[in-house]
Parts: sequence; structure tokens; C-alpha cells
Amino acid sequence: MTSSPLGNILGREINVSALLKANDITLDVQRHLANVYAALAATVLACAFGAAADLWLHVGGLLTMVAGLGAMVWLAADQDKNNNPKRVGILLLFGLLKGFSLGPLIDMVLHVDPSILVTSLLATTTVFVCFAGAAIFAKRRSYLYLGGLLSSVLSVLMVASLLNLFMRLEFLMSIQLYGGLAVFCGYVIFDTQLVVEKATLGERDFAWHAAELFIDFVGIFVRICIILMRNKDKEGNRSSSRLSSSSSSGYYSSGSRTGRTARR
Repeated sequence: MTSSPLGNILGREINVSALLKANDITLDVQRHLANVYAALAATVLACAFGAAADLWLHVGGLLTMVAGLGAMVWLAADQDKNNNPKRVGILLLFGLLKGFSLGPLIDMVLHVDPSILVTSLLATTTVFVCFAGAAIFAKRRSYLYLGGLLSSVLSVLMVASLLNLFMRLEFLMSIQLYGGLAVFCGYVIFDTQLVVEKATLGERDFAWHAAELFIDFVGIFVRICIILMRNKDKEGNRSSSRLSSSSSSGYYSSGSRTGRTARR
């Protein structure tokens, strides 16, 4: 059985080496990956707690976004890389603040259709596991070339996002959403292989590696949520149009009273 520092912190042992067994990944790297994914799972839980708390506290906004960025910078700048409890604490704080920031979006999703939240979470988890698994079991360093390409595409999407603040074009919004979803899926593959390579070279900062993957996870989740909400809204508009058309027919055949009732 393989134990991990995070497992010791949480009071239980974590053994996922059987799931990560591969000929070109050493046992030490497998242990590191176990730590990374355990830390990632804990951060997602902290984020979920923060999002749920924000539904009552309503503190999510610019302040929590800035605080979350500060926690991220703190984790990156912290020189005591071997202080696992401290670094995991910072990581969980980052996840909690990110959850607060996502609170307004979650509130909107729940008002549109609560099932979207469950569907988005399941879809995000499935996509993440599939792409991460593909990266782990693929040939070493085979996807590291994606880094430059993904950064370039992300820069283009950021420019499109800024333009759309003024132009308000539907097709640009679609490009941002679907293009961003594809980019973050690509980053799951790239970051996973990068974690493996860094661990092979001796870097064992599982908290920071988990933070990078957490950003990818959230990026996918947010875009799936928005895409599903837009689709739901379009379905609602089509239903309203059909109802309005049917009501109009009733108005002209049955008199003005029916028409007024339909419009109300």
C-alpha cells in the first residue's frame, strides 16, 4: 500500500497506485500523482462548500476574486515547499474563495434549472477524468507541445471577450464558450503531462500541481454550466414562441378575451 503526505494530514492512507500503474511512470511519480489528485478532490470539495455558503452569505464578487488571486500568489510564492499542512491549507483557502466567487453563477443556475448543476458537475468530472487518463497513459511528453498552442488560442479568446463587451455578438459569445471549453480540456492533458515530467525531475510540490489542475476543472465546469443555461433559455424562448403563436390563433378565432388572457 502506498501512503501519501496528504493522506497523513487527512488521517487516512491513500492508495491509487494500482490505477496509475504504467511502465514508464515510476512508483515515486505514482505516489506524487496520488497526492495531487487527492489534493484536487479536497480543493473541489472546499470550492463546493464555498459556493453553497455563498447562497446564504452573498459575499461572492470582486473582493473574493481578488482574495482568491492573493491565495494563489501566496501558494506560488511560498518558499517552504516541504510544509505540506501549510500548503494544503493555502490550497483549500484558494478553493473556498473560488467557491464564493462562483456563488452568483450557481445561484443563477439554480433559478434556471437545478438539474443543470448536477449535469455540469458530472460532465466536468467525466471530461476531466478522461482527458487526464489519456495524458497519463499516453507516451511521455507527447502532448507537451500543446502549451504554446493553448496559450495562443487563450490569448485570442481573451481579445474576443474584450471585444464582445462592446459588440455584444452572439457568435462571439459562442466562440468564447466552446473555444474556451476546448482550451481547458487541452490544458488538462498538457498540465497532467507537465506534472508527470516535473515529478520525474524531482519536483514534489503536489499542492501547486493540484492548484493548476483545479483551475482547469473550474474552467470546464463554468463553461458547461453557461452552455447548458443558454440552451435551456433557448428552449424556453422557443416554447414561449410556440405558446404565443397558439394563443394568437385562439385570440383571432375565439375573441379578444382569450388573447388578453394568453398575453398575461
